[in-house]
Amino acid sequence: MPKSLSPARLDEDLEALNDLELWMTRLQHLANVAVERQMPPMARSSPKVPKHSANFFENLGARVLRWRATDDSGHSGAVGLIQGSWFQRSSSYNFAPDARAMIVDLHNDQAMAYLLRSASQGLEEARVVAAAAGEEGSPVPVARSMAEYVRKAVEARFASYWFLEPAKAKAARKWVDAQPLRTEPTFSVEIEAVENMGAEALRAQLLAWLSPRRRKVLATAAGVDAADCATLARTIATVLDTGKPAARARLQARLSQLGGSEDWRQDFFLDALPKNLCAVRLRATRLGTAYHSTYRVSVPLHGLQLLLDAPGAQALHRHVNVDHLRFCRSRGFDLAESIAPRSFAQEPERTLRRGTVPGEVHYVLILPKALVPKGCKPGATFRSIAPANDGNLSGRKLRSA
Repeated sequence: MPKSLSPARLDEDLEALNDLELWMTRLQHLANVAVERQMPPMARSSPKVPKHSANFFENLGARVLRWRATDDSGHSGAVGLIQGSWFQRSSSYNFAPDARAMIVDLHNDQAMAYLLRSASQGLEEARVVAAAAGEEGSPVPVARSMAEYVRKAVEARFASYWFLEPAKAKAARKWVDAQPLRTEPTFSVEIEAVENMGAEALRAQLLAWLSPRRRKVLATAAGVDAADCATLARTIATVLDTGKPAARARLQARLSQLGGSEDWRQDFFLDALPKNLCAVRLRATRLGTAYHSTYRVSVPLHGLQLLLDAPGAQALHRHVNVDHLRFCRSRGFDLAESIAPRSFAQEPERTLRRGTVPGEVHYVLILPKALVPKGCKPGATFRSIAPANDGNLSGRKLRSA
């Protein structure tokens, strides 16, 4: 952590960015809203910025989006956050001769936001202002930091000219907040089983769903046949408990390598499981541009996004902030990990070709029984609007493998 930034300052920046992510994603899933995502201009340099916004820019990433209402309301909005370069006396802008400015929000190109200071002011005195094109000589003060600016932009739902026309921005927000979520499903889900599985059974299922290459690595280290996952599951536990030191060390190294985390014992169900857990086995079939990956770090989030749409999911809805789980990946990952941390998915038999994604993913979601939707019965099916990985910026639909 930079010495000049307090934990509260860092939290404020990250919370603002999380809210930004949530609403940029949510807008894409609202009925009557058309969204265009764009890549921001390539940054040519990383100029110095005020300390009050340094951490914000460090974590900014690509944040460019335009939206418009598809009914006759006429509402629209845009956000195009960037870290520009400082400039002075530019013929393209009408700032005062002694003003030094940096573009921080391209907005809709007809109005922008800037960090602005005079030549006599220090860097830390720069503040966020906004102006319509050609009116930079009388900019409107908006915020003391980028975090404050983004909070205000989110509150206005990025409405066109929100920083110049607050009444219109208020009307746009009211309209946006009244729009329901789109009902077009992104996944079809079938519940295959809901059962109480012990650690050994879960370990055997996990091993069966590893790719053949990864399973063979463990089988070789354990000294058994890779095809017999039940025996492999038992042998792994036996070697770790009673094996010779060299055998234990060899197997531990492979488990740590394939588990991908320091918690490899939990990853492979080698420690006692908490009580009152239930394993929900399901199959999710891709219907649109959204897709799932089988990386284990993504499984809790993607799986719980599906269960939000299962019949009888009221207990899960009450337990979580649904918008955080569904539309804010940065918050959703932590939230899902706290509920279903040991969940896993079936890996592809072989590496997928470039430009393709899994068309169907099998999951085992391990979560508290009290949070399992009541409609999750073997053979039950439902449709989900889960965003998952929602297409790509080029607009090209990735093919299903």
